Amino acid sequence: MFNFQRLEDTDVKGKVVGVRVDINSPIIDGKVKLNDRIKAHSKTLRYLHEHDAKVVVLAHQGRKGDEDCVSLQAHGKMLSEILGFEVLFENETYSEKVVETISHLENGEVLLLENVRFLDDEKKPELPANKILMLEKLFDIYVFDAFSNAHRADTSVVGFKNIPNVAGLVMEKELDGLNKITSAPKPAIHVFGGAKADDLVEFIEQSLQKKTVDKVLLTGVIGDISLIAKGYPLGKKTQYLEEKELLEGPLSTLKRLLSLYPNKIFCPLDLAYAKDGERREISVEELGARGEELRENLVMDIGRKTVEAYTKLLSNAGSIYLKGPAGDFEEEAFQDGTKGIIKAIVNSKAFSYMGGGHSLTALNMFDDVTDFSYVSLAGGALVYFLSGKELPGIKALEESFQKFH
Repeated sequence: MFNFQRLEDTDVKGKVVGVRVDINSPIIDGKVKLNDRIKAHSKTLRYLHEHDAKVVVLAHQGRKGDEDCVSLQAHGKMLSEILGFEVLFENETYSEKVVETISHLENGEVLLLENVRFLDDEKKPELPANKILMLEKLFDIYVFDAFSNAHRADTSVVGFKNIPNVAGLVMEKELDGLNKITSAPKPAIHVFGGAKADDLVEFIEQSLQKKTVDKVLLTGVIGDISLIAKGYPLGKKTQYLEEKELLEGPLSTLKRLLSLYPNKIFCPLDLAYAKDGERREISVEELGARGEELRENLVMDIGRKTVEAYTKLLSNAGSIYLKGPAGDFEEEAFQDGTKGIIKAIVNSKAFSYMGGGHSLTALNMFDDVTDFSYVSLAGGALVYFLSGKELPGIKALEESFQKFH
């Protein structure tokens, strides 16, 4: 159980409240796209507005140096539309003008500061005269609401040590969900997919070593790599993975894990690929005789036999963790694997949970199968937690609770 101060138990009226949210969003055609994180964090901001706090919002967009590391001005306009009142915006994170603006905030007003990742200070909490930390003397309370950033020891995550740190509404929900995960029943099954494998193989190895998982079902790119590790020819898909540098590291680790845990790790039994604009399926046993079909056509999904086999395994699970879609679900012809796996999970009696990213996007696409026990907005932070690693953001909340109570 986590020990932390909840927002509902905190008097915020008339107080200057700093709030760290995660409104990092896809930038498509130069425009910020509304996502579930923005919607969720708006509830925390509305609560503070309705309880007459003077709200100062810290957030990031992208990583410094990347194309999507842009100003938060558009995010502020989007929040204004959602909340139904104006969210003020300053195009700096800290300056004399920012200090003046904060000092003149009225009860219930919300001010969004500029992207904290514009400053090197965000990644260097120990930096002398850290501009982000200078905000601390202006705040009475600091609300940490960004669980999806809790695995990063950034300034805006762990730096505000001299004022009470409080969990926001999003953070509260995430921590309550983590408590449920730690007490979830066995057997535990993890279902992995998505477009990358390097962040999963280490997690799989740690989970199997610590015996926190009983079975691991592979789909998506990591499922493809597992078949390559077992010697199956995937033709064009193998070439694609090599070109994207997605194969070399995970391949050797998966070979070793498949040898060590042959009864714990399950690989696809069949695959779906595109040929002449249509979905075709092929069993792995046929890859030798019909391998030429995959030399010219790209694997896009798991097949029907795999969905059926995984459904049987999932029906006996006590808890199920899903990370990543089973295939290229953005294309209608290749949604079957992802949709089938999600249906199997929600139709089981298991405690089911999943992280953000493409898994959440897929879940939202299939309106008839959205009954997961717990859906986290985080991706990496949830994996960190499940790997048994300490999350700096949670540690900061717990240390603050001990210090101020």
